[in-house]
Amino acid sequence: MENCAGSDGVITFSDDAGVTMQDDCSLVLQGCVTVNEFNTADGTVRVSKNGMQLFQKEFDLCKAGSKIPFVKDILPNGVCPQVENEYCADPNIKIPMERFKKMIGIMKGTMEVELNIDHDTNGGYELTVHSIENCAGEGQIVTIDPKSTVTLTEDCKVKSKATARTVGFQKAEMEVTITKNGLPVMKETVDICDNLEEAANNKDAAEIITMFGVPDHCPVAASEIRTDESQTYSLEKYKHHLLVAQGRSIVDVLVKHDKGESCFKIDLEVTAPSVLG
Repeated sequence: MENCAGSDGVITFSDDAGVTMQDDCSLVLQGCVTVNEFNTADGTVRVSKNGMQLFQKEFDLCKAGSKIPFVKDILPNGVCPQVENEYCADPNIKIPMERFKKMIGIMKGTMEVELNIDHDTNGGYELTVHSIENCAGEGQIVTIDPKSTVTLTEDCKVKSKATARTVGFQKAEMEVTITKNGLPVMKETVDICDNLEEAANNKDAAEIITMFGVPDHCPVAASEIRTDESQTYSLEKYKHHLLVAQGRSIVDVLVKHDKGESCFKIDLEVTAPSVLG
């Protein structure tokens, strides 16, 4: 077994770590595993036989661990977050493999299993805002600086450097349409003022409102809101939606106010990491 992330790896095996198959078709582990603190563990597994790749698959170790007995010993309860821990195999404990017995003949040969696991990261995804357009003309009620940026950080947080201005409004009924890779994927109508009132009682929404200086009620007075990259919001709980979001999307927003309209066309792209070696 090789620790290919080096001695600084979050999960590392001891030099004597190994797996042996017994005559009764069970597996016996040996050696120790050191686990440093982490919150997430997303990665890929590649299996090759005699130098030829058989398959490659993405996985979430935190979720999968709860279904695999010996992993639950290494990761208590098989879930995350994890604290610093060391697990040393008990040679008297056998892992039954009887149900896989018929597959052993297929596995005959030199097998190589490569695990690449990212901890507490966004999995290599990137977010790019290609353009922001204010499309309601000179009388637009809310405007966003076209040079505004939004960035997805490695630790799965979003940060922005943006300026938004409003002349004030009492009503804001919004229609949002999202087109992804040229195909419509969502259309929704939202009463912003009603949602601001509800958001005050929602912990996550209230955090965003406070962090980015968004008004928490209507009417909204004439004002200017500025954000800088020191302000971040964690997307960790939504991390698994990044795969679905992958691709180029156009977000069309039309907001009808009591004294006019606001209109935005936002062109953004979520790119995934390359899975090629």
